[in-house]
Amino acid sequence: DAGAESPGESGCRWAVLRDGFPVPLTQVPVPTRLGTFWLDLGWPEWSVGIEYDGRVKYRTHDDLVHEKRRHDAITEAGWRVVRVTAEDRPTRAGLTNRLAPLLPATVTTGLRPRVDLAR
Repeated sequence: DAGAESPGESGCRWAVLRDGFPVPLTQVPVPTRLGTFWLDLGWPEWSVGIEYDGRVKYRTHDDLVHEKRRHDAITEAGWRVVRVTAEDRPTRAGLTNRLAPLLPATVTTGLRPRVDLAR
């Protein structure tokens, strides 16, 4: 998907698809009180997103404060966001178990992993 901006985002998308979730959109626009921000991956119909946080994103204290304000504005707009780092690894127990409670039961009941994407 040309919308991925990093290998970490691609890894998250792969894990979501591998575990049987619907295909997420990339670079999802979210209008907020501070302007429009883009989530790395998400499902606008359920206001659920995934943000991959690489270490280069937080080089200064100002970067951290900016990201906190951005995150607060996105959640105030009604979105639920799962934040992922390299340390999380896109394992089934990790991302899937964190993401599943945020999506409707009609989506998560009976998730069928895609064996064609299994390692």
